[in-house]
Amino acid sequence: MARSSARNEAAPVRLPATSPPQQFAGAQMGSCANPSPPPHFFSGGPTISSVNPSTPPHFYPGAAPASSSSAHSLNQWTPLYTPAPPMHMYNFHPPPVHHHEQGNQRMENLHFVGTSPHDTFSTLPPPPHPKATSQFAPAKVNLTSSKRKRKNLNVVVVVDDEPNGRTAQRLPYTPEEHVRLCQSMKNKAHVMKEELRTRIADSGSANLSLKLELVDALQRLGLDYHYKKEIDDLLCGINDDGDEPHDLHTTALQFYLLRKQGRNVSPDVFLKFRDAGGNITCNDTRSLLDMYNAAHVRTHGEGTLDRDIVYTKDHLRLVLEQSLSPSVLLDEVRHALETPLFRRPRRVEARHYISVYERTSTRNEAILELAKLDFIILQSLYCEELRDLTLWWKELQLQDHLSFARDRMVEMHFWMLGVLFEPQHSYGRIMLTKLFTFVSIFDDIYDSYSTLEESKLLTIAMDRWDEQAAEQLPGYMKLFYNKVLATVKVIEEDLKRQGNKHADYVKKLLIDATKCYYNEAKWREEGDAPATVEEHLLFSVPSSCCMHVPGLALVPIGATSDAIDWAMTYPKIIRASCIVGRVINDIASHEQGMSTVEACMEENNYTAKKDAYSKLRELIEESWMDISEEHLRPASGQPPAPLLEVVVDATRMLDFLYKDQDAYTLPQALKRVADSIYVDPI
Repeated sequence: MARSSARNEAAPVRLPATSPPQQFAGAQMGSCANPSPPPHFFSGGPTISSVNPSTPPHFYPGAAPASSSSAHSLNQWTPLYTPAPPMHMYNFHPPPVHHHEQGNQRMENLHFVGTSPHDTFSTLPPPPHPKATSQFAPAKVNLTSSKRKRKNLNVVVVVDDEPNGRTAQRLPYTPEEHVRLCQSMKNKAHVMKEELRTRIADSGSANLSLKLELVDALQRLGLDYHYKKEIDDLLCGINDDGDEPHDLHTTALQFYLLRKQGRNVSPDVFLKFRDAGGNITCNDTRSLLDMYNAAHVRTHGEGTLDRDIVYTKDHLRLVLEQSLSPSVLLDEVRHALETPLFRRPRRVEARHYISVYERTSTRNEAILELAKLDFIILQSLYCEELRDLTLWWKELQLQDHLSFARDRMVEMHFWMLGVLFEPQHSYGRIMLTKLFTFVSIFDDIYDSYSTLEESKLLTIAMDRWDEQAAEQLPGYMKLFYNKVLATVKVIEEDLKRQGNKHADYVKKLLIDATKCYYNEAKWREEGDAPATVEEHLLFSVPSSCCMHVPGLALVPIGATSDAIDWAMTYPKIIRASCIVGRVINDIASHEQGMSTVEACMEENNYTAKKDAYSKLRELIEESWMDISEEHLRPASGQPPAPLLEVVVDATRMLDFLYKDQDAYTLPQALKRVADSIYVDPI
């Protein structure tokens, strides 16, 4: 999390570092049967999605071979527990209405965080209603309520006691109708989803370009989580068939999608598009845009792709400068220059691309309709999660005792939504939001409010994890400490009821976070300025708590203890993620102090901060290459792709939140995007 420059101000966040023939000109990953993840990294968790039947039984604790005679078949296994009845992605409880008055809904006096002084939100939006505004529009919310009062620095209490103090639109339907309409939307989406599944299966005979564009559209529209097996099979077929694309657009898209899937495609596939000097010879804007995105999944040592990024970026910037009229393609170019496709948070990208896809002449209307309906269903679920979290936060009553700390529960839910967005991970999002709301307060205590001695007492108390330890704490810490213990106890009980055997890691990782904060506070108090950036990162990478986000996210999604232990050792992919978070945070919220910016200036004898920023951005790019490289490694010795994807998604959110400014501490920067995810019609 970013650092505060004054002790009486809220500290910015420091959160979160097989070989069959090579058909596609150097694809080095051979058979498209999914590489086997190690048996000790993944277990069936309390999720809605079923276990992939192609996954060998020993990868899931609690699963055993069906019989000795079928031991050679990886497709036959028998669980040692009784599986739940078949469920699909939309089988979650519909959001309840907020008021039981017949035909008339009002929001409760909900305490929404992060709204003052920037007024990011004023109240929780009601669940989407399919008849409101348009076919795919959720009910609108009045974001300019006049009935508010400020309390402390970053708190707004929404007051709705007076007859005309309405903060949410009254919806002309009953609770029963709301439940019926929600279920109707889910049923319709389920039917459409299965129809599209058949269409994807039939697309195997289509030409290469159409297959690639279908996969790309499904991923960018946020529908790919419904079709993981179908997409894997389609890409595997593309890789094994060895179809040779003849244009740069198709080649770049194939390179990007296969590498994103974890297949080590050689950059030599682009040789036929280069001149004698090694530069791309194509001048087509769409093709160069695809090349720009493809080059950003490069790894170390791929200098040609480094040069391709420079070349395509210069060309695309020139296209923007010379364009006379707006177009969908130009909007895509502008968006890519801001953030390459691989680095965009998936739910944010889904909302953006729906608006792009519906303006595309080649769009598929059925896919577009399903994408909108799916988005509304998830939007409704997210709003219900926020409602529950807001009530939980109000009941804690911590702001009266910790007025110096940032009040950012909504922003934290948005953050965790970027790490786990699928509907079956609803509880995981709620759990992570609660825990990292606490982590954010810990950050403010250690970094900008407590003395070193008080920090030491809090760290000792956390390690003891005993209500009696609160007696040794300063007054302002006691209530907070007891609330942390009580909340974690409830979370552990919830996880155990779900059959999760790794609930103890919640406490373990939270204690570790406080120790990391204390170690950095002690290091800063001692005043030994680091001589190099690498020396600085020895302390600041752990205290960024960027490891703790994927580490804790692995608990509710069904990872094994070995996978969580793996995350806690800061393997290369997680350390790279932490470096991205730490350095991009320091650049965004830099002030005089012991940050990586100062360390970089000291190490390189820079006198201007902009030189240090430039050097540190090179380190960020190298860290992204580490992430890509680890994603392409054989599965032996590290978790399977779904768990690695959690790390990548966590890094995407770090990049999104801190690339231009500290959007967590200054949430006005998130207003437009957050409104599009939670409130706005689609």
